[in-house]
Amino acid sequence: LTILAQALAMPFGPSLVKVLGASGTMLLGSWIAALAVYLASYQVTLQKFILFYSLMFGAGAGLAYTAPMAAGWKWLPNSKGLVSGGVLAGFGAGGFIFSYIGSKHVNPTGANLIKGAFPDSVYANFPSMLRKLAVIYAAVSFVGAMLVSEPNSGVKSSAGGAVGVASGATTDCNGVMRDSIVEA
Repeated sequence: LTILAQALAMPFGPSLVKVLGASGTMLLGSWIAALAVYLASYQVTLQKFILFYSLMFGAGAGLAYTAPMAAGWKWLPNSKGLVSGGVLAGFGAGGFIFSYIGSKHVNPTGANLIKGAFPDSVYANFPSMLRKLAVIYAAVSFVGAMLVSEPNSGVKSSAGGAVGVASGATTDCNGVMRDSIVEA
């Protein structure tokens, strides 16, 4: 369900980038996801937990996911695959790292299953683990959003010249500009 909510929310990300900018959109989506985890920690029924942890979290992640990609594509229009791969790798690395952090908090002693269940202490740690992760998500996403920016006109290229759009620039059948980056 999380991936479904994420996929359904992703198309709204670029529209929000136009209104809030890449940094603002990333922050909004990330904080929706963090709030979802925090609210999920207080739920006592599976249906309400799924509403927050799966659907709301997925929607927030979907909104946040598109913003750094859109900004990166503007900075590196000829390296969209590299940008997409970097964002995807960061997204995956975050899941890997926070899964480890969450596991260490919820099960600090590394208790094993006993007859198909963990000791009660593991289950008792679950809500506080979600709350701590939510706060960490909010803080890390704030720092990350401050690092995401979109280029302004007249931005210096790595070669040192101002980057501009050539007056004779053409677009391909998908509306992508070709031969448009020139050194001033």
